[in-house]
This record gives sequence, C-alpha cells and structure tokens, in this order.
Amino acid sequence: MTQVPRFDGTLDAQRTFQQRLSLSVYDATGSRTGAVNGHVGVRYFTDFGLTRELRLEEDQGIWWNYIVLDSAYVEYNPWDEMRVRAGRQFQVSSLGMRDFDGATVTYKPRLAPGIRGLIEAFGGRDVQFEGSDIDPDAYDVQGVGFDSDFAEADGTWLVGGRAGLSHSDASFDFAYTRRDYDLQPSEAYSDENAVGEERFGVAAAGNIYRDLNISAQSSYNVLLKTIDNGRAQLAWRVAPWESVVSMGVEHRVPWFDSGSIWNIFGAQPRQGAFLTYQHPVAALRTSFEFRTWGRIYHGDADSWDWGAAPEDETAYGAGLGHSSEVFPWGYQLKWRTFFSGQTTKEGSYGGDQLLLDSSVSANTPGLRESRVTLRGLGLYASTSNWRREDSGAITGVFRFDWPTQIGELAAMVELSHSSDIGGNSRFYVVYEVEAWP
Repeated sequence: MTQVPRFDGTLDAQRTFQQRLSLSVYDATGSRTGAVNGHVGVRYFTDFGLTRELRLEEDQGIWWNYIVLDSAYVEYNPWDEMRVRAGRQFQVSSLGMRDFDGATVTYKPRLAPGIRGLIEAFGGRDVQFEGSDIDPDAYDVQGVGFDSDFAEADGTWLVGGRAGLSHSDASFDFAYTRRDYDLQPSEAYSDENAVGEERFGVAAAGNIYRDLNISAQSSYNVLLKTIDNGRAQLAWRVAPWESVVSMGVEHRVPWFDSGSIWNIFGAQPRQGAFLTYQHPVAALRTSFEFRTWGRIYHGDADSWDWGAAPEDETAYGAGLGHSSEVFPWGYQLKWRTFFSGQTTKEGSYGGDQLLLDSSVSANTPGLRESRVTLRGLGLYASTSNWRREDSGAITGVFRFDWPTQIGELAAMVELSHSSDIGGNSRFYVVYEVEAWP
C-alpha cells in the first residue's frame, strides 16, 4: 500500500497485490534418473487503487489483473552430457538473459578430467520479459523499442547458440543471437522480414594466480558495427592482510544524449572506471570498504570513443563504509554504514550529491530466528540547473522477518520526506511459502 503526493496536490494511491507461483516436477517417470523434469512459473499483479474508469482502458492492462507466464517447459536428459528443453524458458549467455517460446539443445562433453565443453543451440518466438513499455528491457541497444516500430509484426523470432569451455579455475563462453521480425505488408516496410538485432558475445573468467582473478565480457553489434557493451574486472586478494582490491572498466554504447533522463532511471549507457578496497579488522569484528568511480555520459554530437568532449557529462564519486558485528547485552547486532559523494561537471546532470545509508539488524527476543531491521537513508543534491533548486530527502525503514515451518513472513514500513513533494509512506507484507509433497 503506497500513498505519494503529487505536485498538483492530488495523491497517487496504489493498493497492489503481487503473487508468484512456481511448480516443478522432478523425475516425472519415476526412474530415479532425472531423465524427465518439468517446470511452470506464473506471476500475477493487480492494483486495487486503480480507478474503475482506468481498469477498462487497454493501455492500463498491465496494472489490472495482469497475469504473466514466466516459464513453462519440459526437460529431457537422455544421458548426463545431453539436455533438451522445450517450452517457455530463459537462456543465459555472455549476451545477457533472454526468454522465448521454443527449444534448446545443450551438449556438455567431458574433454578431460575437470574440463567440460559446451555446445548449445536454441530458437523460438521472442518474448522479451512481458514487461512495460517504460521498462529498460523494452528497448535494444539502438534505442528502438522491441514492439514500437514493428507493431504490425506477426512475430519476433530468436535464434542463436553458444560454445565454451569450463574448468574449476577458468571458463570461456562465446555466444551468438539474432532476432528477426516476421512483418505484415505495410507502407512502412516493403520487406517481409527485418533484422531487429544481431550480436556476438564473448566472456571469460579465471584465476590467473592463486589470489588473482580476472573476468571480462563484451558484445559486438552487427547493426551498429561496433562493440556495444564491454566490461573487465580484476580482483586481488592480498593474503597477508586478508584485504581485497577490485578494479575495472565498463563501456556501453550511449544511444541517447548525455542529458537524457534514461541515464538516471534506465540502462545507463556510459564509459567509466571503478576501484574498490575492502579490509577486515578482526579485533573490531569490522570490515571497512572504500569505493571510487568515474563515468562519462556522451553527448549526441560526440563519437563513441573513449575520452570526454565539451558536450559530454562527467561524474566522479567516492564512498567509505563499514560492516560490523557487535554483541551489546548479549544480543548479536549487524551494523552497516556507507557514506558517498558524487560531483558532476558544472553541477549539471543530477548535480553534486551526498548520500548516507545506515542499517542495524538484530534477532528478536522471544521469537525464534526472527529479525528486526532499522534502516535510514539521507540524500542531498545541489545543482546549477536553473530549473532545479538544492533539495534533500530522508527515508526511514522498519522491517520484520519471521521464518515459520512452511514459509517466511516479512513486513516493512517505509516513511519518506523530501523537499520536492513532502512526505509519503509505504507498507509491504510478503509471505513466501514452500511446500514439498
């Protein structure tokens, strides 16, 4: 239940109900080999706060009695190295996660002790998460909506494959995917089909030394003729001090201007680098953490190469935090605090920001294994944009978790106040049930 005041003085009231149902069948033939398995996952969502007039609107269907079939497939394993899966399913590779209605054939041969190969092919009708039109998932790397320009399409078809090697200390994955639209004749499109996406991806990870790990991932977009996504990270465990240092770079093609609101609430196409240092202090039962980062959001007149130009937006930030475990009066308390700041060029694009996040959780006396968590967040933002004034916001959260014999109950109250829209409150109740016959 939420109630948020709008700028016009009215209230945006939501009374939402969400439910997920997952049903799995293992070893359906009873042979004790796991040769045939099945799975069904359904998601239901509705908003009781939606007015009666809006419930009948076609574009409001996602908010009223909205049912999504997340997955429904049958899996056949003729032998240990082979798997065939048919139905609605998710496919995960170096190109990300996709869902489709179709079939997947996976072969994992044993090439040597501790080493397995991977050959996989899949194809079917593209589903695209059944999300809202405003979700980042609804747009590809070119900024084109999956359904917007192809609304008259008979279907969207996805095909692809994977190949790779895996070892206890290293892994390699190469993937390919292509999405085609089967179009109806129209004035806009003379062809009967059009390519919506074609990408190659590669990912690798491994321990190149006992305490040194490196991972990298990138994808090449055939339509854009460039690397549209890339990330590399190195993590080093400094054994004498039990510290961990991680650093990396990231790249995602900016298919919209640096000033776009999608850079705040979307996929955040950018280029940047980051560094994290974690150091535990056993005597204090505390782990300290330091982070720093720098990002470039390119302008629409700039190229996609590295380096900032005058029309770009740059952001730099740093943060310091701790995670501690203390035992006052014999009770175990977990205390975590993180303070960070970020500055941008000339105070534009989001402005200069300070954020404080602190939480404390403890077991509840008298209730077995239950926990109470208190969390507070404070944000201050200063900008030189003439449309905005300096502003701040504060949020307090109370959460109660109580595990039972057949599930877990969680209740949460969130109270917020900001200089822009005043105060608002939210109340959540979640009960997860797991039952085995």
